[in-house]
Amino acid sequence: MTISPQSWHFASPDGQKVFNDWANADIEFDAAGANTMLDEVGMKKGADGFRTLPSGKPFVVPLVVSDWGGSLKVQTDAAAEMKNQWEQNVFIKVDIKNMQGQPDLDTKTNEGQMIIRCCHVAEVDIMTYPDWIFPVVNRYYFPLEGRYFAKGGAACTAPADKPYDCGVAPEAGSPAEKLQNLYKQAQAEKDINKRHEIVWQAAQIAIDEGPFVIGISGDQRMPIFAKSNIHNILDFGVVGPWAPDTPGNQVTSQWWIEA
Repeated sequence: MTISPQSWHFASPDGQKVFNDWANADIEFDAAGANTMLDEVGMKKGADGFRTLPSGKPFVVPLVVSDWGGSLKVQTDAAAEMKNQWEQNVFIKVDIKNMQGQPDLDTKTNEGQMIIRCCHVAEVDIMTYPDWIFPVVNRYYFPLEGRYFAKGGAACTAPADKPYDCGVAPEAGSPAEKLQNLYKQAQAEKDINKRHEIVWQAAQIAIDEGPFVIGISGDQRMPIFAKSNIHNILDFGVVGPWAPDTPGNQVTSQWWIEA
């Protein structure tokens, strides 16, 4: 998983190297190695051929899909492929849960109650939408540590009936702590190129200590439809990140409509 290949953080030759390292991290297919690791932690196969917990209880991974980001088709296809690969190659049973329209979908995500949730990831400028790399809100990366950061850390006092209302403090030396510290550095840095370098450091943490998000497919092209009597529309645009999304990143005042 990466952010958008078009991101300006990685436009320079040095940035491209970091991006390529990030995009190619953990892509080797090694079913034998994965099975060895699962054996070592005591997840043996049960009578049904699927792996159990070390206690011997059944182990099932709930894999949640929705249309978050308008990508239900991408998510359902990716989830089906993940289920097939994991069940066939490492014998981990997967239960795909379509929570489209369910009122507690985002609550489960924000409270860190998900095992795996599919989502559509894209960003050009991570500092305007840091959630995909920096755990500074309670959403994608380390949601409870992100809530801790957003609510002021130790200054927040949680009510007795809501122990996680202030989130969870990152463990010392953990990836979450490192990423939050880098985010604070980036916020204070006025030099754009130095800020890009801080983003590279965050990507390096994902390379060295991740993956924290598993990438399934990337940089999908999406069709855009316009009436044939509307002219001067560019034949390319950004449809992933919402902040610079098309048509907002085009000069719509130069469009014209043929009567």
